Amino acid sequence: MPSRIGALLFSFTGLLISLSVEADVKARSCSEVRQAYSAKGFSLVNIPYQEIAGEHLRICPQEYTCCTTEMEDKLSQQSKLEFENLVEETSHFVRTTFVSRHKKFDGR
Repeated sequence: MPSRIGALLFSFTGLLISLSVEADVKARSCSEVRQAYSAKGFSLVNIPYQEIAGEHLRICPQEYTCCTTEMEDKLSQQSKLEFENLVEETSHFVRTTFVSRHKKFDGR
């Protein structure tokens, strides 16, 4: 009986080792993501060099990814700012036209 447990533990250990080696081989580089993130003006301090597990993420894929929680937060803030600026720029003409016509209407 103890020899069966030992054989089972040996098999399980071998499986874990082979899975970890296989995961290392399959891990992909994050160099392109790092370049794109840097081009946006963000620091690369906490950005991984290889894909990491992403089960803790809310926006990025929750599988193996180059995205971190810090990246999600910064990109979300940047996206919000860019959207607000775009809405501001796009609605400027409509707002000025409305104000101008409102003044003319009140002046009558």
